[in-house]
Amino acid sequence: MPTRELTNAKTVPFQGGVNTYVDPALLPFGAYSEAQNIRPLRPGFIKRPGQIKQHSTADSTNKVLNMYQFRKSEVDEKHFYAQMSDGDVLEATNDPPAVTSGVFGSEVYSGGANQIPASWTVINDILIHSNGVDQHISYGGNTSYVTKAVVWAETTALTDVPDKGHDYSVEVGVDDSTKLVILDSLGTNANNTLAVMTPVPAKSFTFDLQTLNANTVTLSSVKYRKNDNTFTAVSGLSDGTETGGDTTMGVDGTVSFTAPSDIMGTNMWGISGYWYFFYFSGAMDSEVEVNTIKYDSTWEPIVNLWDGVAIFPVEVWVEADAASKYSVYAAASVQLDALASGRKILLFCTDPVDGIYIDVGANPTTAATSLTAVKYFNGTAFADVGTENDYTSGMANSGWITFPRQATVQALQFETSRFYSFVYELTFSAELAATMNVEFQVRPYFDIDDLGKSQTSCAWKDRVSYSFNRYGQFAYISAAGLPLGLNGDDFGIVEAGDGRSNKIVAQRRFHNELMVWQEEKGVEGGCITLFEGLNPFTYGKLLLSSKIGAMNNKCVEIVDGVTVSTQSDEQIKTLAFSLSRYGLAVTDGSIVDLVSDDIHNHFDTTNTTDCIRRGYESEMWLKYDSIYKVLRLGLVTGTSATVPNTFPIYDLIDRVWYFDKIEQELSCIEEVEAGSGDVITVYVGGGVDDGTIYNLNSGLNDVSTAISSLVTLELDGTGEAVTLWDLIVRCKAQAAGSLKLTIKANSIAKVSDKLLSMVAEITNQTIRRHRMNLNVQDPHISITIKHDTVSETAHFFDLGVNTTQWTLR
Repeated sequence: MPTRELTNAKTVPFQGGVNTYVDPALLPFGAYSEAQNIRPLRPGFIKRPGQIKQHSTADSTNKVLNMYQFRKSEVDEKHFYAQMSDGDVLEATNDPPAVTSGVFGSEVYSGGANQIPASWTVINDILIHSNGVDQHISYGGNTSYVTKAVVWAETTALTDVPDKGHDYSVEVGVDDSTKLVILDSLGTNANNTLAVMTPVPAKSFTFDLQTLNANTVTLSSVKYRKNDNTFTAVSGLSDGTETGGDTTMGVDGTVSFTAPSDIMGTNMWGISGYWYFFYFSGAMDSEVEVNTIKYDSTWEPIVNLWDGVAIFPVEVWVEADAASKYSVYAAASVQLDALASGRKILLFCTDPVDGIYIDVGANPTTAATSLTAVKYFNGTAFADVGTENDYTSGMANSGWITFPRQATVQALQFETSRFYSFVYELTFSAELAATMNVEFQVRPYFDIDDLGKSQTSCAWKDRVSYSFNRYGQFAYISAAGLPLGLNGDDFGIVEAGDGRSNKIVAQRRFHNELMVWQEEKGVEGGCITLFEGLNPFTYGKLLLSSKIGAMNNKCVEIVDGVTVSTQSDEQIKTLAFSLSRYGLAVTDGSIVDLVSDDIHNHFDTTNTTDCIRRGYESEMWLKYDSIYKVLRLGLVTGTSATVPNTFPIYDLIDRVWYFDKIEQELSCIEEVEAGSGDVITVYVGGGVDDGTIYNLNSGLNDVSTAISSLVTLELDGTGEAVTLWDLIVRCKAQAAGSLKLTIKANSIAKVSDKLLSMVAEITNQTIRRHRMNLNVQDPHISITIKHDTVSETAHFFDLGVNTTQWTLR
């Protein structure tokens, strides 16, 4: 019978991937139907590395939701965190690849139940943690420089809005012995104080002293701004700079205290943050100098800090006569000519306020006038704010009036006003000047919980973009340089998507822009939106897809340096990948495409055996492995799985697919900076139900279980018989171990697990070659090369087959 040669025995390197969507009988001749637990060498395959436990004692049976390494730049500080399914965030005792004897680490934060995989954002060495059930959490680390330091050497008491003091902010923020904070003789007056500001709440301060204090002086108190607008002493104060029991600032050390739960962020000396004030029992030495001050912080819910720019009330009403008739003014120019004692001044404000600034103009009052009261509307009536501080001296000079914030303040539509606003009432004790034109501005405050709980966050252009579970399609972009400032002219709100209310599930920086993914709901799916612009006045958006979104925050990855082919050349691009219900999506910022056709059986809703499972979108994940330049995916597939059980691998160079079979299934993967050893970065993975973090790409086993690495080639005769006469396999020679060869004819084994030694035939040989004569005939032949021996690796070089086809059979 006539035959024709299909292939000769000349070897072809192992390269390429699988197509699991097409039946093996329909694959091209020589294509792979299986490529399991391998990594591409391009050409050639290598058995994937294993994974080892990073710690010996599990955190119960908790799932690892997500992991992150907080690495600071201004100081040498890093923390490796694991977000666990019980709501705890644990910090590693030892950074990978070191292995810890005992538990992974200590609990640094305990949050609410049913968290989502968290977003982790770092801006200006501040960490933002967003877990879906708590408010966004901020943490500044434990060795950060304070943002501002001011020495108040005045004899008068510190005011709410101080206008004096020596600013040492530049000096305190750098470890330089020529730039020092001068505390010479501070404490001579009881009102003297050292004020320091941190961007997030602190629990201790560490002083590096250049010149020590020798006087018998103690640290009498550390005060903070309490939410009732008072200066209040901290509790649990311990002075680690004290020597001899009576000399503060006598040695380098840490001043620690119980972090107050009622601290209030405020604006002083032109900057908003958390202020702390150090008071001393007497005068320190005539020469006391501080090199640096660093703070240790706590994990605290964020607040909406005022940006420091006073705003005008919407309008101001002045009571014109005793019959409660009012004149209405713009806040920049209010006529108070000879306003009688007790007459009301009403300020209509867009937000609650805790301070009112009055510019008294050219004709301040000269009478013995004092502020009688400041009142607010509480939903029923106007009530007194409590203790107010009048730095205008009854409008004798320009200045602030400050007062406590009111929990019961409510907006109202007052009488004939067109504005629904917060109304504050001022009265004075005596008649004002005969000719008096003043300007009013106010200091607003805000309740971050009005927006709901945290959803996602991302650092972008010296800002943080937040999303919340209320109004979930909106991103709230902070003022530049003020990550907790969601107010003012430099704060922006943008709406993702096409008008639907699908919540934002992920945000990432993309080139110089912000890319946002929304959850997929209903048949319309989700959205991918690209935001551009420099500030709120120039923000604009490009809707990349109104169908494809993402499953959760750990299903999005930005990869630099991906080669993309065009009709005329190849280009290097930055691409954004996202795991969607429709497959693996990729975008270059202009169009969105799906690249998962070869494994579409896992996204084919008619295939209930292989398709991803509805309701488990929060479990799935995607991560780039820069070592092998592949994307690793974790999918929940089938009808019974509740955690990832299918692990595809997408090769970004060859644009093909492989699969991993992992003995200890993973719920997430993260790349971290190594804490020991010679390599710069390592990969870690989180277990799905065993409370364990694993060092990946480590060892030769999945803990102690052998890794089964294999490739299966399909030789299909498209209906005509194929004869396999000859086969050559080459691999890298090594000290021990064997490959296993299996050949099947239409799924019937003809050769079963034939051992092919990988040991060199002659000492110092680096290649092991096997050639065998065969006579296997069938319209469809499958060849499997496998290695599944514990504690061994394997390098698959190439394969050659000599085949002919019976053209009439």
